[in-house]
Amino acid sequence: MNVDVIVNIPVSEFAVKVLINIKEKKAQDNRGMIYIAESKAQLLMMCSRTSSNASPSGTIPNDHPSLWAFKENDPENWHIQIFRSVDSESVEGFPTNVFAAKEQNLVFEKKWAIDRSIQMAYIQAIRSAQRFIFVENQYFIGSSFAWPCNKKTGANNLIPMELALKIASKIRANERFGVYVIIPMWPEGEPSSSSVQQILYWQRQTMQMMYKIIAEELKSSNVENAHATDYLNFYCLGKRDDGHTQESSNDSASEAFRRFMIYVHSKGMIVDDEYIIIGSANINQRSMAGHRDVEIAMGAYQPHYTWIKKKEHPLGQVISLVFVPIILLL
Repeated sequence: MNVDVIVNIPVSEFAVKVLINIKEKKAQDNRGMIYIAESKAQLLMMCSRTSSNASPSGTIPNDHPSLWAFKENDPENWHIQIFRSVDSESVEGFPTNVFAAKEQNLVFEKKWAIDRSIQMAYIQAIRSAQRFIFVENQYFIGSSFAWPCNKKTGANNLIPMELALKIASKIRANERFGVYVIIPMWPEGEPSSSSVQQILYWQRQTMQMMYKIIAEELKSSNVENAHATDYLNFYCLGKRDDGHTQESSNDSASEAFRRFMIYVHSKGMIVDDEYIIIGSANINQRSMAGHRDVEIAMGAYQPHYTWIKKKEHPLGQVISLVFVPIILLL
């Protein structure tokens, strides 16, 4: 169950759709206090206070031109879609049987209807990619069924496998393609702790699986003078301290050599400089399973700025977000 947002509805109504998603969650804080709005009317009032755009009216249709945030032919318009990772234990109104769930593009497991549209959005975007994919995420763990070891770990989201298979298909087609992944050097916590080392081990297993698929495809396609890192690269950002600041780290090596990690907490993907997914979901099983952590994300593109439309590099607003790989590739 994902929510389409048409290009010409007001920004405030887009915000309403996001807030309705929050309202549906039965989330409570540690004190048991429900901190979500109680009605759509309240949500609309909240939006009207934070948006300069006209809010939907009971007497004016939602698609009336007077409510459009931009004119229909404005080249700067965006098409936006909302995706979620959530199940019927965490929201109200999900179907209670497998047939009704299927009609709404939901998965039905045991007694729960599950929305995995964030994972499916990533997969669809990866399969549609033609030139490159840029990923920036706090974690990168998945497709454990194909790991060299620990295949039954249960981190079965398909995103790493889809990336590897996409590269393999481009190698077979003799087409240039690149995937660039930005992750932190280590997740939050003490680097030497067992929990952090376990996460790093799982990430290493994920990477090894991907490089193995790419290397085997290079060999079977008889590609000479090529390496898997010509197609897939992982980067950890860092900075050097000259001693004039009070920078500190849990890692003794960082302290000794005054080299410090730039922590990556963002969760997004850019495809071909024309499509972006961004939201709260990490690339791991907790975020992508749908029945564990509750997540929300959006996919967006500008119809005027696509390779098909422009017949060249799109150069839309998406490229303003692609600064890390440009620096790394110089």
